[in-house]
Amino acid sequence: NPTRDKERLDDRLASIKVPTLVTWGKQDKLLPIASGERYAAGIAGAKMVSFDKCGHIPPIEKTEEFLAVLTGFLGGGALAAH
Repeated sequence: NPTRDKERLDDRLASIKVPTLVTWGKQDKLLPIASGERYAAGIAGAKMVSFDKCGHIPPIEKTEEFLAVLTGFLGGGALAAH
């Protein structure tokens, strides 16, 4: 049941207690950007970054931009507290 699975996932997001980076392609046709926004909103302190002119796989479709975002997230002290 997709609705029940979605509800179960939403309920579990709050249990994530580590720095979290949510990345999403603005033109993702498999999962709309609203899904990523919902995931980020459900995880305390999560950072959401979306990529323009990008579908479902930002690391492949926007490699350089994705790496810059990831490097900034990891190098910006996101993991220092853990």
